[in-house]
Amino acid sequence: MKRIVSSALIASFTLASSYAGAAGKYTKKESEIVATQTALTKPVQKAKDEKKRPTITADDVFGGVGEKVKSITDVQINKYKRLIDVTNDNDPEKPDLLFRLAELYNEQYRYYDFRARELDEKIFNAGNEGNQGLVSQLKGQQADYQKKSQTWLLASAKEYLEVADHPDKYGSYKRMDEVLFYLAYMLNQVKKEDAARKYFKRLIKDYPKSRFIPYAFLAFGDYFFDQKQLEDALKFYDKVMQFPESPIFGYAKYKEGWVYYNLGDFKQALATFVSVIELSNKGGAGAGANKANRIALGKEAKKDSVRAYARIGTPEKAWDFFRRIGGNYAMTMMEQLGELYNAQGQFQDSIKVYRNLMVLEPSSPKLCYWQGEVMKNTLSATGSRASADNVKELQRLGAVYEKVKEAKGLKKEQLEECRDTTRNTLGELATVWHKEAQKTNNNDTYALAQYLYKEYLTRFPKEKDVYQMTFYYGELLFKLGSNGDNNSYCNAAPVYTKVVELNTAPNAKYLKEAAYAAVISWKNCLAISDDSGDREATMVEKRKELKNAGGAKKPKEGEPTEETAILKEKPITENQKKMIAAFDTYIKYVPDAPELVKIKYRKARIFYEYNHFEEAVVLFKDIVDHHSKDELAVYSANLMLDSLGADYVRTARAKGLRRSRALMKHALRTSLIPTGTYFAFSVATLFTGATFMEIIFSFHGMGEYGVTTILGQDVNGAVAVAAFSGVCVLVGAILADIMVAVLDPRVRLS
Repeated sequence: MKRIVSSALIASFTLASSYAGAAGKYTKKESEIVATQTALTKPVQKAKDEKKRPTITADDVFGGVGEKVKSITDVQINKYKRLIDVTNDNDPEKPDLLFRLAELYNEQYRYYDFRARELDEKIFNAGNEGNQGLVSQLKGQQADYQKKSQTWLLASAKEYLEVADHPDKYGSYKRMDEVLFYLAYMLNQVKKEDAARKYFKRLIKDYPKSRFIPYAFLAFGDYFFDQKQLEDALKFYDKVMQFPESPIFGYAKYKEGWVYYNLGDFKQALATFVSVIELSNKGGAGAGANKANRIALGKEAKKDSVRAYARIGTPEKAWDFFRRIGGNYAMTMMEQLGELYNAQGQFQDSIKVYRNLMVLEPSSPKLCYWQGEVMKNTLSATGSRASADNVKELQRLGAVYEKVKEAKGLKKEQLEECRDTTRNTLGELATVWHKEAQKTNNNDTYALAQYLYKEYLTRFPKEKDVYQMTFYYGELLFKLGSNGDNNSYCNAAPVYTKVVELNTAPNAKYLKEAAYAAVISWKNCLAISDDSGDREATMVEKRKELKNAGGAKKPKEGEPTEETAILKEKPITENQKKMIAAFDTYIKYVPDAPELVKIKYRKARIFYEYNHFEEAVVLFKDIVDHHSKDELAVYSANLMLDSLGADYVRTARAKGLRRSRALMKHALRTSLIPTGTYFAFSVATLFTGATFMEIIFSFHGMGEYGVTTILGQDVNGAVAVAAFSGVCVLVGAILADIMVAVLDPRVRLS
């Protein structure tokens, strides 16, 4: 095929390209990531458990925990008051009346104390619901109950004191040991421990056979325990062991376990707690005052056995041990062990425990919580830094969320909690790691953060922040491409296109940036250049094909021509199709962009290079018609001629026209429009722009004259040259308009 415009002339055009030749890639500035790390992902272990004493008290064991209580009527109290007033001090019934009145007061104390504690849960629930008005109301009611309970407690103690402090009048009272015990016990309740011990000592000394002796020993043991005199405390607890039928026997043994724990003898502490559990399971008087007491004591012993086990046991053997001593409570004990290991900084042991729980009960409603704890332990172990382990656990958390989402019977609150934990952790760490990577330029951190973005966008595609997160993901992938992973460019391109599709409003925050980033990502992915050398090479190579096709021998009848085989349409690759889609998105949503012509040209080139000449002609013609002053219009005109020669000209020849006639009639005029415009404006440079040529070859022209006038400070001469150049430009403009009018039938002169 004959060339309509010479290659030499085309080669004279040079373009400033956005292609970074040194790096071989298109580049862009990475957007700054906004990220805030909260307590959710910070490497904070659980508060270290400094518990040195039991939660359960002696009152919980033998004081009627869960016992039905009721208010005593004023009639009953007033009855005893009248009897006391009319009874003589020497009457043997007087101390008994005082004792019974003290008991009634004590019942009133216990009743109001029970009512006060009954409100604890209601206050807690109201606070969680945000009902502060109800919280204030309930707290006021609770304070009233507590005030009444203390009033009745003091009244009871006063009556006991009346009997205990007058041995001259009531020394022979048969229930004096009981009086001394309850009085001392109440004094302990009001924090009068010194006074209480006085009456306990008197009880031990004067009534060594009393059934309340073990309570007195327990009181002294508790006193020394509180004073951290552990050896002395152990002696008194051992004294209680002499009374195996006492309701406080089991509690005293339980306190012994705590003595060993505080002494650091964790093995003995564990053995002691286990013996308390066994005692509670067997029942009997020594395990507590009633069944509720025994259950409470056994439960506390199980909890504290976990505490001792965490000091000396291993996570691998924990389940078998807890199942043996804890029965149905074993799973809860495992959870407690996981928390304790975390609090002690034994993160790997804690992880093993929670993983074991997930194996034991894979369908548990707590599955998401357990995996969340594994994740938190992993973050604590690594300092929340980007690591493969953290990525793996976060991906597992996402998989667990998907599993529990499909599970039946899961409470709505549990599912929402699982969802929030998974979503917030993934989203937060993705941006935190991304921001850290920007600061350090650590490629490994970039690479790990990409998995979190992908997990987040896959699991939560309808979140409010998905627009921003998708853009951040694209930015990260583009950066990975810039750091050498070319495939990341291929992954970034469709992500940027997704950003555009998510919000197509003209004022969308990332619309223009994402649309352009999609384009250059595909160019980098497919190693496409827009420089002039590449354009010329493409035309030369294609023209060789066309020339070979044009000079092909005429085939026999019924056989396909060689021209047809050479110019047959080639299938466009999937990546090229995606790039065309990115071009279309850019053209549609960013029509005023400075890169618009380059994008259109690159799109046309794809069709041209794959022999889709009909589509190529339309696209090249669009550039020629609507962007005739752009430097790419010249290239478009030439490539359009080639496309026409390959397709339309062949069609014209099929109608009977010769090749030259078809080419001249169907292609030349349109293709010459940008060329004519360029040459018309080149008139000025023909006269004034050849300065170097005139000086080197001693030609006397306007260029040389202009330099001479400037060097000689000839103002008039310099102005004349400038004026002449301006006239030449005007003449060129007129010639350009005339040529366009002649070549383009759509333009008409007035």
